[in-house]
Amino acid sequence: MSNDLDTTKSSWTHADEDTYIAVCPLMILPPTPAYRSLSAGLSTPVKFSNRYKGDIKAATFSMQQAEVQYQQVVQQIQVEVTQAFINYQAAQKQVQQFDNGMLTDAKEVLEGKIYSYKRGETSLLEVLNAQRTYNDVQQIITRRC
Repeated sequence: MSNDLDTTKSSWTHADEDTYIAVCPLMILPPTPAYRSLSAGLSTPVKFSNRYKGDIKAATFSMQQAEVQYQQVVQQIQVEVTQAFINYQAAQKQVQQFDNGMLTDAKEVLEGKIYSYKRGETSLLEVLNAQRTYNDVQQIITRRC
């Protein structure tokens, strides 16, 4: 800190050995006006074209119609499957009743033929034929189960 500082020493204040603080005379600045801002905005969509509005509505209605048709098909399938299952159960019950009835009838015929054979009213051939019929009915029922 040589001569440069000495010439302006009056504007510098000594803080410690190597540190100087600059002291400036008080300058009065004119007051600045208060800054207040207000802004507003408005945005509106710009219509480029109204040309496809009808096409969009038609496509929307087509999608809705397709969805309704899809739901109708799903319901129809559910009804048909349910009806087919009910028909299957009814047919199965009829087959079971038929099988049980046929087996019972075949057994009654066989017992009647045996009884008649013992009394001498039928031939052995008729008894064997009744026995074969009874055995065939039993095999058919056994295969189904």
